[in-house]
Amino acid sequence: DFTVRFLGTRTVESTTTAQSYKYWDFEIDSSGAKTKVSWNSGNGAIVPAYFEVQGQTYVMELRATIASKGFMKENQFVIWPKSAYRKATSKGLLD
Repeated sequence: DFTVRFLGTRTVESTTTAQSYKYWDFEIDSSGAKTKVSWNSGNGAIVPAYFEVQGQTYVMELRATIASKGFMKENQFVIWPKSAYRKATSKGLLD
């Protein structure tokens, strides 16, 4: 088991283009072992962030999820075990 804590957002300016990127930062805490996970939409492609807890890989989705149509609310996210996410995306969706 683990807990997820939202740390906030930050903006990072690109060093190669005039573009900036917004990151959503989270802290994953599993029995005192803490990991930082950062998600961003990059160039507009909404892709998940991957992280590991106690040897198992998880997938975090923000803004949109393969579990439902449309966009999620601003304060929502979905976390899947990677194996379940892979199974769900095997129907032609890419991760």
